[in-house]
Amino acid sequence: MFGQTALAVDRSFPRMRATDARQSYSGTVLNLAKHRSVYLAGDDADRIYEVESGAVMLSRILDDGRRQVVEIVFPGGICGLSSGDVYESCCETLTPTVLRSFKKTDLAHSDTLRSRIVEKLQSQIARIHDHTVSLGRKTAEERVCTLILRLRELENVRADAKECSVALPMTRTEIADYLGLTLETVCRTLSDLNRRKLVQVGAKKSEIRVPNVERLRQVAHCDA
Repeated sequence: MFGQTALAVDRSFPRMRATDARQSYSGTVLNLAKHRSVYLAGDDADRIYEVESGAVMLSRILDDGRRQVVEIVFPGGICGLSSGDVYESCCETLTPTVLRSFKKTDLAHSDTLRSRIVEKLQSQIARIHDHTVSLGRKTAEERVCTLILRLRELENVRADAKECSVALPMTRTEIADYLGLTLETVCRTLSDLNRRKLVQVGAKKSEIRVPNVERLRQVAHCDA
């Protein structure tokens, strides 16, 4: 029921081209299909990106070939920042995604743009800190439940809703790489949550239904 979903990245897709974009005064709007590469580690870090819809995944490949998902950036988030002249991570879309691209030099010439980017980064950094706590202190079950609740926030579900459906933009493998777990552990955890009726299969294959949000929050040890 919650077995492995194999959605390999199709590397036959070309990376971004000028024809994918629509130029505007406030940046370049990019409409990308799912599993499209935005940039690769080692590319010139001359642009930053704001996620307007969809989601992108930042990842790094370790020396032994293992992948670590560094961050999932959702609408309102920023990616493409680098401490040097090249990107340290790879960035690809998880779902059909709309990005707004800016040259890094634009930040030096626009106080409005700079202020907006800083404001968005403040919220994003707070979420990264929460994820760090999850990786360092929570069990596999708590991590999976915390991720489901985080995805619930993106559905604009009423805060007092007792049940909801949550779209999963990530495969089981991507969830495992993001939560620092094995694929087997993620699948086993989801199956156990389903057996205990904490989650259920949704109307769509990439959807999970949460019949009791408060109960799931208690298992995840998340504040309301």
